[in-house]
Amino acid sequence: MLVGVPANRNLILNTVSEAPYRVTAEMIRSTCGQTVSHGGVWNLIQQLGERISEEEKVTISEMNAGQAKGTAVIPVLFEGMDGVWLRMQGKDHKRIKKQEMKVSVMYEGWEKDGKKNSRLSNKKVLSGMEGSKEFHEKREAQIHRNYNTDEIRQRILNGDGGSWIKDPYDPDVIYQLDRFHIYQEIKRKISNKEAEKRIIELFD
Repeated sequence: MLVGVPANRNLILNTVSEAPYRVTAEMIRSTCGQTVSHGGVWNLIQQLGERISEEEKVTISEMNAGQAKGTAVIPVLFEGMDGVWLRMQGKDHKRIKKQEMKVSVMYEGWEKDGKKNSRLSNKKVLSGMEGSKEFHEKREAQIHRNYNTDEIRQRILNGDGGSWIKDPYDPDVIYQLDRFHIYQEIKRKISNKEAEKRIIELFD
């Protein structure tokens, strides 16, 4: 438990992911009867961020020292990566240059979610604002913490073609354009709508 974090911290964390700090503080006051300022909400998020950062550093140290604790055995690991550009504010609350948040999703395949739908199996998400080299190291460390990497025979990485995505930490990773961007390229390159539709059907 984080020192100084209120008992309803999970509600705060879930709310602040979708609403501003002031709105989150007001929601906590109205639903829980606990007085918290928007600055208090901000402080909580900083505490959480610092704790996560420290845990990630430990995970990287374990990997580099050959002490990774991953035990799960799988033959194939799938990954997807993308960048999300975010509007940022400086200390004076004025907008500053957009920054890219890198996002990585690792999963073991697909499983049925109802009769027709499917979902990613054992999905894990990682994100960060650091440079590509540091992000790939952090991502690789998370894989080592979860899996016995010696037993993974293939790693498939899906992305949008961005240069930082195609430069993975592990050189044996198989890179391919993800499904969304394949559809996008088909639509860009094929002007005949009937041909476009047929190509997408064949691809599916």
